[in-house]
Amino acid sequence: MNSKSIIKVDPEIMHGAPVFEGTRVTIATYYDNIRDGLSIKEFLEAFPGVTKDHIERLLEGQRQELAAV
Repeated sequence: MNSKSIIKVDPEIMHGAPVFEGTRVTIATYYDNIRDGLSIKEFLEAFPGVTKDHIERLLEGQRQELAAV
């Protein structure tokens, strides 16, 4: 499982910022909200285009990248 498969970069979407596939929600928006204290459940409720699968795949991709260090 690779987090890159759910992260899309397209200059036509959000000025090329990385977004969750099929949405206009940036990955930075996820990190900013989590940093500011929002739970994953609250984030998913606030951004219904992002799914639990998106988050799980993002986190699994990060785990794999850290394990490879």
